[in-house]
Amino acid sequence: MSDIAARVQDYLDRTRHTFPPGCDRYFARIALEVALRAYHGGNFGIGAVAVVRSGRRADLFYGENAMAQPGAVIEHAETQAVLKVAAGDAPDHTITPPEPSPAAVTVYGTVEPCPMCACVLTNAGVQRSVSTCLDGELERDGDFLTSGGGANVLGDKYPTQPRVWRDIQRARGLRFELLAPDEPELWELSWKILAETRDEIDELLATRPGIGQRRAAGRD
Repeated sequence: MSDIAARVQDYLDRTRHTFPPGCDRYFARIALEVALRAYHGGNFGIGAVAVVRSGRRADLFYGENAMAQPGAVIEHAETQAVLKVAAGDAPDHTITPPEPSPAAVTVYGTVEPCPMCACVLTNAGVQRSVSTCLDGELERDGDFLTSGGGANVLGDKYPTQPRVWRDIQRARGLRFELLAPDEPELWELSWKILAETRDEIDELLATRPGIGQRRAAGRD
């Protein structure tokens, strides 16, 4: 087991009963657990959990990144979790929070959602997106402002999204939030398990044949 995987597993073991069920840190810890599964599968170390609340019940749907798998196109963590909900799949886990809640969906991710996942959350009518880690700061690129990372929904990057997405997000009440910075080890490990995999898999995706090339090769 790699050093980062061992550190994440140790943290998960130590904090199994640390956070009250139903709180943001409880779900962020589960997202890290799912990210570890993605990491062990040779993918980006990113995990997500979609939480569907209704009264005293919360159904959890896990989504792990699988972009390094052959033929992967949309296999991002948040998207995978939301698609399970949309398909009517059985939840991966169900808990009974201490306090009742109105019907709502929140998606927790180890890292800020990319533009594709932000669009999925928008179209799905998710109410909250809670990210453990920010992915990139706002930067100037010539005459334009852009994200220095892979995402653009948190903080002062939010206006760099297409206006139509922002209009829909406001109309549907979707809020993008950063997890409160009161659990530094959770933040550190959520970021490092992604950073450990990022360069290698970015290169794989940049050099992998496109679907048209693969289809043509299959006819030869």
